[in-house]
Amino acid sequence: MARQSTVAVTSEITSKESAPSHRSTMPKAVNFLFGGLSGMGATSLTQPLDLVKNRMQMSGLAGAAREHKSSVHAIINIVRGEGLLAMYTGLSAGLLRQATYTTMRLGIFSSLMDMCASSDGEPPKFVVKAALATLSGAIASFIATPTELSLIRMTSDGRLPLEQRRNYTNVFNALYRIGKEEGVLALWRVSDNM
Repeated sequence: MARQSTVAVTSEITSKESAPSHRSTMPKAVNFLFGGLSGMGATSLTQPLDLVKNRMQMSGLAGAAREHKSSVHAIINIVRGEGLLAMYTGLSAGLLRQATYTTMRLGIFSSLMDMCASSDGEPPKFVVKAALATLSGAIASFIATPTELSLIRMTSDGRLPLEQRRNYTNVFNALYRIGKEEGVLALWRVSDNM
């Protein structure tokens, strides 16, 4: 009897191993959502560094003296002059940038990969994948440019004299005001709008 139960268990294990596996895949929308949320989570942690980077890049423009000697010097100056919460200035723009850019880039790439897959399900060759990734990034970047402009303006606003500050309250306020005051196309004119 013990021998029969051993044989039965062994044949059951063998049949389970040889049976086709039915893996369930996550819906694409969930993948895009997770991609966007992970980018937003990272932005929540790195926003102070992005602020410091932008302030240091803007420091010394047009022949002016550099305002910050190092990253630490910039952090100290920002916190002293504007308060600790100023380190998160522009967070709403950074979050919207990630929500749009990261999610779109992943979504466009995934859709293009599906369109370019062969009829037997084989994925495209590496060169095609690289071209699709470049195209996906370019399209998403173009669409997300207004959020990037808002982020740069919001993070650099604190370095301007009080009378020249724009004082955007959040990314939607920045996008609305840029469109209304300078025209909608100004949202894509990044280089001369800082």
